[in-house]
Amino acid sequence: MNNSAARAALMMRVGRSAVAMGQQEFADLLGLAKSTIARNETLEMEMRLSTVELMEESLADMGVTFSKELKDGGFTVRVSEEAVTDLLARLEDPKTRRSDRNVPKGGGV
Repeated sequence: MNNSAARAALMMRVGRSAVAMGQQEFADLLGLAKSTIARNETLEMEMRLSTVELMEESLADMGVTFSKELKDGGFTVRVSEEAVTDLLARLEDPKTRRSDRNVPKGGGV
């Protein structure tokens, strides 16, 4: 694997986390199998260019964008205010949280 494959895998993980999506939900969004997402993120399978493009487009629609113009080959992530608001709504909605993650109001940190 090369640096660009690792960068794409990291972008997938970071982007998916920024919108509070599990692998299955993200796979459904992209029209892929969950195993494909898992294998892409762990570098067991190099991500196809079409998947990278679809991922970036889908995340951009949700307010998460990437900039790859850094000299060191890295990338920056921008999360819009709307994406933050949507994330908070998802995290507060028990229907979008895993059942083992639902904490009664006032619980937790």
